Amino acid sequence: MSRAAALLLVVAWVLAAPPVAATTAAAVADEVRGLAPDVDRAVRVDGFTLRAGLATVVLEDGVLVPSTTVAGRPVELAFVGRGRVELEPPDEVEAGQLELFTGSSRLDERFERAVFVVAFDAATDAVLSRPPAPPGPRVGEAAALSAAWLAGTERALLDVDARLFADGIGDRLASGFFCAAFEGTRLGRFLVVVDPLEDEQVTVGRFVRPELSRRHERKLRLALEAAQRRGKLIGLAVSDLGIWDTWLSASLSSGSGEPAPGTTGVEPTHYRLEATLADPDLALEASARLSLQVLVADLRTVTLELDADLEPLRAVDGRGRELEWWRSRNELVVALAEPATAGQGLEIEVEYRGRPMEQSAGGAAALRRPTGWFPHAGTIDRAPYELTVTWPEELDVVAPGAVEDLDGAPEGLKRRRWRLRQPALATSFEIGRFATAAGRAGGIAVDVAVTRSGSGTDEETAREILATVVDVLRFFEGVFGPLPLDRLQVVSSPRGFSQGLLGLVTLSTGVVVDWQEWGALLGIEDRRTVIAHEVAHQWWGNLVGWRSYRDQWISEATANYAALLWASRRLDGAADGPLLRGPTAGWQSELLRPVADGRSLESLGPLVLGARLHSSLSRDAYRAIVYKKGALVLSMLAQLLGEEAFVGILGDVAAAAAGRVISTDELLEALERLGGVDLEGFSRQFVFGTGLPEISYRCDFRELGRGRWQVVGEALQRAPLRVRHRVVTSAAGALDLQRRLEGGLGLEGSRLAVPVQVGLAGGGADGDGRTVVEGHILVSGRSSPFRLEVEGRPEVVWLDPEAEVFGRFVAADRWPRLAATLEALALEAAGDPEGARAALEAALDAPVAVVPAGWEPVLAASDPEAEGRRLDARIRLALARLDLDAGRLREAAAELAAARDLVASRDRWLLAADLLVAESRLDLLSGADRRAFRRLRDEVLGRRAVETPETWALLAVAAHAVGDTEIAVRAAALAARLGVDLGPLAEEGFRGP
Repeated sequence: MSRAAALLLVVAWVLAAPPVAATTAAAVADEVRGLAPDVDRAVRVDGFTLRAGLATVVLEDGVLVPSTTVAGRPVELAFVGRGRVELEPPDEVEAGQLELFTGSSRLDERFERAVFVVAFDAATDAVLSRPPAPPGPRVGEAAALSAAWLAGTERALLDVDARLFADGIGDRLASGFFCAAFEGTRLGRFLVVVDPLEDEQVTVGRFVRPELSRRHERKLRLALEAAQRRGKLIGLAVSDLGIWDTWLSASLSSGSGEPAPGTTGVEPTHYRLEATLADPDLALEASARLSLQVLVADLRTVTLELDADLEPLRAVDGRGRELEWWRSRNELVVALAEPATAGQGLEIEVEYRGRPMEQSAGGAAALRRPTGWFPHAGTIDRAPYELTVTWPEELDVVAPGAVEDLDGAPEGLKRRRWRLRQPALATSFEIGRFATAAGRAGGIAVDVAVTRSGSGTDEETAREILATVVDVLRFFEGVFGPLPLDRLQVVSSPRGFSQGLLGLVTLSTGVVVDWQEWGALLGIEDRRTVIAHEVAHQWWGNLVGWRSYRDQWISEATANYAALLWASRRLDGAADGPLLRGPTAGWQSELLRPVADGRSLESLGPLVLGARLHSSLSRDAYRAIVYKKGALVLSMLAQLLGEEAFVGILGDVAAAAAGRVISTDELLEALERLGGVDLEGFSRQFVFGTGLPEISYRCDFRELGRGRWQVVGEALQRAPLRVRHRVVTSAAGALDLQRRLEGGLGLEGSRLAVPVQVGLAGGGADGDGRTVVEGHILVSGRSSPFRLEVEGRPEVVWLDPEAEVFGRFVAADRWPRLAATLEALALEAAGDPEGARAALEAALDAPVAVVPAGWEPVLAASDPEAEGRRLDARIRLALARLDLDAGRLREAAAELAAARDLVASRDRWLLAADLLVAESRLDLLSGADRRAFRRLRDEVLGRRAVETPETWALLAVAAHAVGDTEIAVRAAALAARLGVDLGPLAEEGFRGP
């Protein structure tokens, strides 16, 4: 093949190709364990193109060093030279995530080092047919790279050995596995994986390790060693600690262009679990017999998920034949005695042991992972369960299902069996000493078990929880339909989280405490709504499951919405109702809180990203977005469709989808069809998109006569703005950083049903001569005029007074200064900087708040003077930035001085990054490069300022200006990853002034 030729290898072709001849599992396992670089087979490559999933990899020039062989073929290749990898995201959501992590909406990265794991054999045959590479530095570097990869954390986390084992014995699914670890010139280290066993086969991302001091690292190492002596966290090292950032994830496509999700090749039809907890530490000896349905032809291995702390001892099939297996970190790959065919039933039994229990200081014990103590199979993974537990007789065990006491337990032990006949996502059990209470909710027996604390009030606590559970169950059966259970077990557990499995609700011991009025003051959610959330999971999450991680938000958001619905119907009239802190309380501050790079937490991704929201950017985004924003989105749909209609549709969906899983698209289609509305714009904005829309509104009041008045208003909706940053060359020749505001998603088709309250004069309804009437208006598109008729003279109007809508509402006639500031941002985004300047200057002259007489206690800010000072500081900084953009340095300096005077010491942290950016830009444009560099170096590298895209980019500019190439390169790389266009700075290559 000529140098200009390119060999295209497509994963889909390989999946259709026959597998290599199988060899013995034991021999393959030995070869996988013994993998090592094979420098004698190194080759030279140029112009070689490889297509793997969505990625195209071009090896322009370099050397490849293969590993030793598995089943007669090399499977891992280390490359040193020049190459390029490209990838186009399949949709807007994935493009947005790629841009979030890399600063670009498509992947186009050059690299000089890479490691490839290529299970499809045509690719390795083609590349290794290239001319041999003579010994030299590149070959030595590639061999070292290969050795480091073979011993590294990423390879273990990705279960590479497990895939190579399956491929080596001829498994058709594993033959399509591909993994590449790149050292990118801009992005640093990242990986591209194509795993046919995953639902979404293609993944791009990075493993991010925490930054640890030597002291902290030593403490962690000692803690891990102590845990491992107790049989926990087996095989884990400090270097393994970190978090996986998923930049992109997608399914491959079929020949017709439709998504073709991956498969593990089986789905379970029944689990039979036997568990013995016999010693004082409750060490586990167990067996799991899995009945499986085969989904693909010529299946040779079954991949089971098995927690790393559990040690497999033996695997047999339904005929009692011993099976070979491969154990990776969280997987157990079992080699079948003979190939299985699609539609065939299989049985596999695994014996294992471990220490999955965690004991608390008070002696209570709990499974660390309530659903991770036994092996799982399949992608959907929903099946009936039979669970048998043997345990010390001085304790008790709680588990879901029909219960049966068994004879034959050894002395000092009890033995009991539970059968859960309804397909479930998992089963589990709790063990301890409990105070109990029992009751009924219709046809369901309810048992509550609370861990004994010795306080003497445990039985009372159990009865209080029972009363809540019974009421919640009755309410939800009336809303979502009958629950197909005879019994519901509710039990406390010394874990940090609560959980709702089918027939079993576990409540964290922190939830069991009734904090009463102190809960709201301390920011603790009311115990009753937590119980309602977990009970709602009997329907949402169990009876109705989710198709993939992208649809899991349906379960959590609906459980939260259901808890809010129950509280509004059952607790609004209660004496402690006003003190209730519900599941969405504080959503504004939580979702709009800035993360390390200055973005808001909500902007890190839409609802459908599910667990991917948990990343190095934020450990809190998943819960805040999925639980809180998700519940708000459902609440907004209820406002749009009418609450009774919406609740009725949820009941219809629960009945229609009982016993199966649904997707986000299926839920939205059902809401559209049954509700008679078009939700395309709504779902694009709130389900598949990010950003908090801003709605400003103004109202006039017109007298109609006979005591009737009309409220005439207009709501103006603005899409959330996105900020772009670019390094530019000023008119004077200095490097500068400028920002550009862009509108986010379009508002066409958006529909928001917004609660409205109108405050009337007189009437004395609340004892202060004020009356409030309520209603709704529809906000659709950019401008929404509205009219309301009321009995009595209106004095004030609120939109969304209880913060039920995911949006920011500003009454322009009551908050003129803030409204003018927001208008300035809109003008800047529209490309009108002078209009923005005029709006900002007008804002300085506008009052902070205009409150109608008599409404001050309701409407006035807590500290109008402080609020005005903070807003004025932001306005002055915005004017300074516009002056800097226009080259008016003297005016910018004056605005900066005014902003500094306005920022009180207690508020300085709010504007620290903005002040740093403006002051540093002024210095750089004035020629004071060293002063700018020292300030930025001390504030950014010293971690005293918020690290944002702007501060990193300006540090790179300043370091470049003074000739500190090391800091310039580091800061520029970080700025680029955060989305900054380095412009002329990148072109100069950091060569110094």
